[in-house]
Amino acid sequence: MTQRPVGFVEITPEDSRAQMISHGLPDVVADGIVGSMCRPSRGHGRTPQDTVEVVTGLVPRRFRHWALAHRDALTRPSANW
Repeated sequence: MTQRPVGFVEITPEDSRAQMISHGLPDVVADGIVGSMCRPSRGHGRTPQDTVEVVTGLVPRRFRHWALAHRDALTRPSANW
């Protein structure tokens, strides 16, 4: 999409939690985020749900479609996280 390479480094849930806490997140928030991110690896979330459409009235779309629609905002030099 951007024609630039994107790196990916997988880290353990424990390291992820520690990094979040080191950046100021409360323990309980980091635990919640890590717990929710680990759910798919345990089989949760694999069955599509209609929650997005019920709550927003919009048909959900794949991440790729959303990213392409927002490519300009995502590739602006000012997006330095």
